[in-house]
Amino acid sequence: MWHARSDDSRSIVLARTLFVLLGGLWAVRSLQSFAEPNFTDPESTSDWWAVVSFSLCWSLLPAGLALLVRLTQRGGRTTHALLGIGAVGAVTAAIANVIEDGMGVDAAGSVYFGSVSLTMLTMIALAGVLLAGRPRWPGVVVLSTLIGMLNLEAGGGVVVLVVWGAATLAVRTQTSP
Repeated sequence: MWHARSDDSRSIVLARTLFVLLGGLWAVRSLQSFAEPNFTDPESTSDWWAVVSFSLCWSLLPAGLALLVRLTQRGGRTTHALLGIGAVGAVTAAIANVIEDGMGVDAAGSVYFGSVSLTMLTMIALAGVLLAGRPRWPGVVVLSTLIGMLNLEAGGGVVVLVVWGAATLAVRTQTSP
């Protein structure tokens, strides 16, 4: 378990909230896959939720990763570069998803695919960097998130929820000096 300084308590509350929201969104969107929403040509509320929630998942991912790295004090040049690259990829994927599926612009599919690929490759590298140091659990969170994302249509979002929920519990304020 990792302990933050007491003056980080507001950041920890923010991080815990974001971690739960991030994991919850991935899990809900993943489980919605079993209802087979028509996200490529959305018409119903459920279809639109599939599009919007998936873009929200991608949009929140960089903030979750950044807070995870910050609160575990794992930031170096390499880590920050990977976070920046991953953030650009994830936010671009979120936007391209809405444009492709929500607005029906097929050309955005190539941008979406490239952005997702960039983000996932970056997450592999980030997981490796985090697993190489201590504490190792942030690397496990990143790697498990990637595995859950890759298995989204098979309930993999539940894995994302579990690991981000565990991260919520692992980040605690320090009670003694």
